[in-house]
Amino acid sequence: MAQNLMVCQFCETSNEPKYKCVNCDLILCEGCKIKIHTKIKKTEVHQVLDLKEFSNLGASETIRHLDLKDIQCSIHNAEHCIIYCEDCKVLLCAVCLLESHQTHTLAKISEVYHKKESELIENITKQRDNLITELDKLWKPREDKISKQLTDTAEKCDALARKKAQIEETFQSHNATAIFTASGKLNNDLPTRPVNTISEQKLLFSETRNLEDTKEVFGSVLISPECKITGSFTLDTKDGIWSIQTLENKTNILCPSGETTIKSFKLTDSKCETTTVAKDEEELVIDTSKTNNNKLLFTVGSSSEIKSLSTFTPDSCLVTCLNESHGIEKPVCLNIDQSGQLQIGCSGKDTKSGLSKILTLDISS
Repeated sequence: MAQNLMVCQFCETSNEPKYKCVNCDLILCEGCKIKIHTKIKKTEVHQVLDLKEFSNLGASETIRHLDLKDIQCSIHNAEHCIIYCEDCKVLLCAVCLLESHQTHTLAKISEVYHKKESELIENITKQRDNLITELDKLWKPREDKISKQLTDTAEKCDALARKKAQIEETFQSHNATAIFTASGKLNNDLPTRPVNTISEQKLLFSETRNLEDTKEVFGSVLISPECKITGSFTLDTKDGIWSIQTLENKTNILCPSGETTIKSFKLTDSKCETTTVAKDEEELVIDTSKTNNNKLLFTVGSSSEIKSLSTFTPDSCLVTCLNESHGIEKPVCLNIDQSGQLQIGCSGKDTKSGLSKILTLDISS
């Protein structure tokens, strides 16, 4: 039966819980505190707080005392832990100690506990301060922008108030010439709407996944990137796009899906104009990668060849540069790392070993 925090967790009937046992971590009503909890063995040394007092974190931290003598051994259920093994980083009962830890470095449980507690508090404090500093760095530039926009808005409000007063004075003057003059100047004199509006900044909190990593107790703050479409260009074909690359000379290359062709393209006037620069007569292009010397490498179809393209004008030729003689078998994907090495992902399907692998090749020459 699920327990409700607003109900006594002992009797589960009273809806007037007033206390909490720090050691049991249970909420109690008046009756259970007096008639049940105090009669249970060892609970006479437990700390029972009024819920109002417990809500004060400082008070609960001050009176919290853990019973370090009542830790059950995880291996020998009938035993209680009496010592800590520094070498193995585990709590030991007497049986554990006699079985395999007698020659190890041992320490009192209380000493290790207080040391680890101090380290955890120190790491939490540092992490908290780092997060606050990180948030301050993110907030300060936006605070400056907001302050500037508030100032600009206040100035424009004052200008509008002055214009309004002048218009009212003009209407009250009964001067036709003044009214015509004011009407002509109105559109030119009114302050424009501010264009430097501040976009919403979205922050994400990434929690640490490694529970043993005390250096990252909480996690980190990430800024969700602000993205907007700056252009849309329609292809002159209904075929999909498999891969896009941009070379150092600003030549744009794409590989249409389901085709054996490689095309260059230009983006102009909402259109993507393509020109065929090379074609493989037999195999479909699967993946591409750009080398440091401005060449394109291709994996094609189900062959074990990797082909290259170094010119990007119509009627250029794909040249086989790597194949099975180089130890390559069923290449699928390509990548050039920062050092210029070629990384080849090879599928294990239909190969001799049946295992996928990644090959690295020096292609600097």
